[in-house]
Amino acid sequence: MSEAGTRLDVWLIRARYFKTRNLSATFIAKGRVRIERNGQIFRARKPHAEVHIGDRLTFSYGDKLIHMEILAPGEKRGSAKYARTLYKTCT
Repeated sequence: MSEAGTRLDVWLIRARYFKTRNLSATFIAKGRVRIERNGQIFRARKPHAEVHIGDRLTFSYGDKLIHMEILAPGEKRGSAKYARTLYKTCT
């Protein structure tokens, strides 16, 4: 697991779930994202919440409930192909 984390709002942009940091931050501030780390689940309420490799995120996106595991922090907002390398979906 990586020692340094990545801001949740930035990671959601890199994973191409949001176009802007403001949209991502607003979504998180409404308490719509749950983070599971080391068997503990907590609701992220601050955009600066850190996520690490191995964390699992759960949130509703449109009419879908998304469950994913973070595989990489990402360097930038890239192509959709690049974004899919940052996470894997969980069932």
